[in-house]
Order: sequence, then C-alpha cells, then structure tokens
Amino acid sequence: MDQQEIAEGRSPNASGVLLVVCAALFFGVLNSSVVGVILPEIAADLSIGPGQLSWLMTGFLLVYAIAIPLYGRLADLYGAKLLFSVGVDVFAAGSLMSAVSDNYSILLASRIVQAVGGAAVPGLGMTSASRAYSPEDRGKILGVVAGTIGGSHRTAFGRGIISILRMAGGLRGQRRSCINYPLGIQSTNSG
Repeated sequence: MDQQEIAEGRSPNASGVLLVVCAALFFGVLNSSVVGVILPEIAADLSIGPGQLSWLMTGFLLVYAIAIPLYGRLADLYGAKLLFSVGVDVFAAGSLMSAVSDNYSILLASRIVQAVGGAAVPGLGMTSASRAYSPEDRGKILGVVAGTIGGSHRTAFGRGIISILRMAGGLRGQRRSCINYPLGIQSTNSG
C-alpha cells in the first residue's frame, strides 16, 4: 500500500480484512442454515428425539447471544483483531469437533464451542471492517458486510452444498459442519 492510502485513513490490508470478515460472516450464517436443514438426519444418525435435537439449535443460540456482548467488552480490553481471530479459530475448532463427533453429548458440546467462537464474528467483524477504511468509505463497507449476511440467508449455496454432500454419501449429518474448518485455517494464516 502507498502512503496516500494510509494518510486517507485506510488500513494497508483493508481489502484483506473485508474479505476475511465477509467470509466469516457468510460461513457463520451458512452454519446455521446447514444445521437447520440436516436436523432430521442428525436425529436419525444419533437415534435422538425432538427434545434432545432442539438443544443443538437452542444451546447454540443461547451461548451465541450471551457471548456477543462479552466479546464487545473483551475487545475494549484486548483489541478486536485478536479476539476476532481467536473467535474464528474457536468456531472452526467447534466445526471440526462436530465433524468427528460420534454421539449426542460430543455433538452438543461442539455446537457450544462453535457458538462461543462464532459470537465474535458479527460485532467484531463489523468493527474490524469499519476501522480498516476511512470514515467516508465506512457506509459502503458496512453495506457490503450486511449484503454478505443477507446474501448468505437467501442463497441456494447452503442447500447446494448439502445436496452435494448427500450425493457423496458416507457423511453423517454432523460431519457436514467440517465445511467451516477451512475458514479457521485462513483466518489463522491472515491474522
């Protein structure tokens, strides 16, 4: 990056920050969509009833909702960039744990780990993206980030991935969460 971009308030790696934030948000939303679609398969694979099955979503959402404001306070103390990277890595670790889980307890624990890590992404991602650009560009950048969230909700991409994995066979429902693992590797390499 040249000195002009730095003088204008733009971070030297602003495009990279935006890419990582958008990817993390996309995979976070995709994770929720994927799990919602495959809940019946998970129930069949693990021989669990609706009560236990609902905790895979409810437990995730409860921890996620509690952890988001905690990340905000911790970011004040330790910095948003560090906590964002740690959060994405923890989310990816939870995805890997989910992929190798062979019973309900481990799968539920892995969903909780995913929530602890994934909760860092929305607030700290928006903060990181907006800080990487000049005040004049922040509105556009936040629009791009918000579009990523909206686009991942409406895309057929998540269902397409599930269809491909179903055709590939041999993967139990919870193993489909491993699609999030490459995101953690990229976050670690770019952080």
